[in-house]
Amino acid sequence: MSQVKPTDQLSEAAESLVLSAEQKKRARNVGFAYLGLAVITMVIFSRRPGDAGFRLTEGGTLLTLPAQQIAWIFGLVFVGLGSAQLWRGFGKISNIVLALATAMFVMSFLSWATAGESFSLVGMLQDTVARSVPITLGALGGILCERSGVINIAIEGMLLAGAFTGAVGASLTNLWLGTVIAMLTGVFLAWILAVFSIK
Repeated sequence: MSQVKPTDQLSEAAESLVLSAEQKKRARNVGFAYLGLAVITMVIFSRRPGDAGFRLTEGGTLLTLPAQQIAWIFGLVFVGLGSAQLWRGFGKISNIVLALATAMFVMSFLSWATAGESFSLVGMLQDTVARSVPITLGALGGILCERSGVINIAIEGMLLAGAFTGAVGASLTNLWLGTVIAMLTGVFLAWILAVFSIK
């Protein structure tokens, strides 16, 4: 029967103390981040008067929000979140609170940016999806290559080379052939990196 040595217990206790210190440091940084968001929201985003209009669907009704009031309300909420985080933290719901705080900050920024005007969320989401596809594909390629043991695969170089050859190919021929040319460029660079990494 194995016995637990006192030194093992001391080392485990020391590790738990280190982890708790790191958690306290992270909680303190997150609390100061909430207070920083409060300052940005109440000092900058509350300066533009007017109502911000958001259109959720194409041809749908316009959702109108007062930009200054939204900034002040969310700023006070950030002050409360930062104070609560510095005082005792949120425990297991810290990630949920962080997600809600991020959503409120984005909403206050959009209200500030579109004060006195209207804004189509559908168009923004369409542009976001279109522009995030290359980054998403690059991230997925990086994950697959790191799982196979190849760490540095020059994702940025592949993206830039594929974008360049794809744009030139699409301009000289057509869109579909340009897409194929971009894919072949990525495959060629991946083959070169695979040869060097295997050797």
